[in-house]
Amino acid sequence: MPYKAVELHEATAATMVQVLNLASCFEHLLPELERRWHLTGLPVRMNIGLEVAGQQVLLQLAPGAVGLAEDGAADVGLSLTQSELLALALGLHSSSYVLHQRLQRCPQVAAALAVLFPEQLSVSGVWG
Repeated sequence: MPYKAVELHEATAATMVQVLNLASCFEHLLPELERRWHLTGLPVRMNIGLEVAGQQVLLQLAPGAVGLAEDGAADVGLSLTQSELLALALGLHSSSYVLHQRLQRCPQVAAALAVLFPEQLSVSGVWG
């Protein structure tokens, strides 16, 4: 008997990708984050602490520069799930969509994250 298998996923379905080393992940993302940040010319200086699955990085923003700080205090801290981090890093969703409730009282952080993690058009093809 012929049949057709159809696999459906919701918009919030998780990916099969997992970040094992958060610091290494951001070290690899840094050149692209620097490029995006430099293009805006925003005169913002802040430290954003990101925590994912018990690991932490401190993203240091300055006018025309982005880096990872070894130590220091975060001006704002965000705790993300693996799915949220991947949605931002891969451009699957905008930061305002992923972090809506957490960014309502922090417009400067929301603007910075929107620059660093813009939503990108993506498509999926046949996998099989």
